[in-house]
Amino acid sequence: AGPPRVSTYTSWKSANVHEFNDACIDTILASAADRPSHMSDIPIWHLGGALSRVAPEATAYGRRDAPYLVTAEATWTEPSHNDANIEWARRLVASMKQFSRGGLYLNFAGFGEEKEAMLRDAYSQNYDRLVELKTRYDPGNVFRMNLNIPPAASAASA
Repeated sequence: AGPPRVSTYTSWKSANVHEFNDACIDTILASAADRPSHMSDIPIWHLGGALSRVAPEATAYGRRDAPYLVTAEATWTEPSHNDANIEWARRLVASMKQFSRGGLYLNFAGFGEEKEAMLRDAYSQNYDRLVELKTRYDPGNVFRMNLNIPPAASAASA
């Protein structure tokens, strides 16, 4: 039979970080000390390299200038701890905004709150072009799973 299965819950959010300085590190350390679950962590992804050598307008992903991505990976086992863990992830990412010129990684988007603002932040200058493409090739919004960019309202209602 083995040990009982334990359900885990997650909320992962992210923020591009452009100024990885002492203040940023202190903020991350304070958040790590304040995490409500020992299962949560704060990965720091080093970006740059080939990612940063592609022109922002060459693909959908427009935020290629950040040297780091900081993620709040909240993981816990008790449903009664949902609010504390979700709020911890949101606070950490909000605190990173002071060290950022914008951007996030949509695979670490939490629960997609403030969806349009988040999509605009992730795609940057490419967002409007992506809406035009969506309106032209998928006006009925058939491909709408996950963090969808919706077609322009006039085409979707036509």
